[in-house]
Amino acid sequence: MPEHNQTNLIISNVAKRTSFAYRSAIARSRANPLDELQRRVMRRLRPTYSSDRYAQLILEVSSLSPFDRQFWLLSMQEQLNAAKHDRAR
Repeated sequence: MPEHNQTNLIISNVAKRTSFAYRSAIARSRANPLDELQRRVMRRLRPTYSSDRYAQLILEVSSLSPFDRQFWLLSMQEQLNAAKHDRAR
């Protein structure tokens, strides 16, 4: 049985790493890590905001200095991950 699980794990990892979407996300992250972090955080925040409030949020986050933007995005990512973890319980 463990050999079967290990085989499935290898197959799923190969499938993931050869996926165009996965490879392009990795390339985007390497080229512009801050922009990719913002894309991931904003994608998770979008369903919780109205379109007007979301547009306002985008403008406000984009106007931050790179250091402040990174700090805010990392903080928000931690909050979103904690909320996701709490919902999983």
